[in-house]
Amino acid sequence: MIRDVTEEVSYRRFQKLQERARTAGELEERIVAEAFDLLDVSGDDAEDADLRNPRTQARYEVKSANATVGSGNGETEDGRFRLWEDQHRSIVGYDAQPDLAGWYVFVRCDRQGTPQVMRRVEPSTVTKLVDGRWNDASHEGRDARQYKLPIGEVFDERL
Repeated sequence: MIRDVTEEVSYRRFQKLQERARTAGELEERIVAEAFDLLDVSGDDAEDADLRNPRTQARYEVKSANATVGSGNGETEDGRFRLWEDQHRSIVGYDAQPDLAGWYVFVRCDRQGTPQVMRRVEPSTVTKLVDGRWNDASHEGRDARQYKLPIGEVFDERL
């Protein structure tokens, strides 16, 4: 189910979350935490997820992307969620345990980066969407494989 951010968080609360967030990704994490009543564990070295449900201990990985992004030639293209293979394995691992669960929450932002809608997705669905197409990443400080999941695949109503 696709959930509208404005229905989950009041405008006044959104403004307060936005003021406290140091990065765009942190804002999305705070919005998801509030919408699903979760705890932020992203700074905890023992955790390999962004958020945790204090009642069920389920782990949540938050991914955000702008609906459209500029390309190198001045055109715009659909945004993409950057997934990391090692993070995905962790979320799948949580989901495989009988007493735990793992979830992704994808947040689609407008072109200016303001969160608009979010969708909670099971890791098994993400595995099907990625379909083993992990690529070597050339990011400084990150030696891992990635996949850039097109935003339209996550926010397809048939999912």
